[in-house]
Amino acid sequence: MLKRILSAGVVAAALAASVPAQAATITYTATGQGEGRLNGFALCCNFTLTGVGDTDTALIDFLPGVNVIPLSTVKLSFVGAPDIFGIDGTAFFTVAGTNFSGFNYFGTSGLEGLLAFGLPSQYQGLTDFGPVTPAFGTSQFTTYQTNLGTFQWASQLQVTSFQAVVSAAGGVPEPATWAMMLLGIGGIGATLRQRKRHSAKVAYS
Repeated sequence: MLKRILSAGVVAAALAASVPAQAATITYTATGQGEGRLNGFALCCNFTLTGVGDTDTALIDFLPGVNVIPLSTVKLSFVGAPDIFGIDGTAFFTVAGTNFSGFNYFGTSGLEGLLAFGLPSQYQGLTDFGPVTPAFGTSQFTTYQTNLGTFQWASQLQVTSFQAVVSAAGGVPEPATWAMMLLGIGGIGATLRQRKRHSAKVAYS
């Protein structure tokens, strides 16, 4: 019986080692000062731009030295104004060997900078980072379609803080976890059956 349990443990360990690490959610947050226009109405002045992505979907070396992390959710908030969502097609990017990083929008006219800023060149966009004060902030004055209408930056931007936070994905166990659970349940069942057979032999001897 002990040999059976040990064998099950070895199988479970092998399965765990064969399954890659679970993907993680990463949230990028940049705060700063600047002006924008939503459907022609002025927004000012403190803003927060937040993007949520998944490390499992990261495009490493999308171009030589460029990492791109597609974002499932992008939110732009100005103090005193409704949150702006729906800037689809946005990704976070880093460029190796430079301090150029930020949020890029893949629009109909190509790659457009929603918000770019200077981060230390060693940051590759996939780990916890910051908070830090970026070296600079910039954007293109492109018109973006959002859940509230059209948005456009209306001034030069100052990015005062940036932070990236990684959180492990939860809810559904990994295949290796399922395997270990099933093996554990099987081991318990085998032990109970063994005890039942042993009890029966004692009762009728």
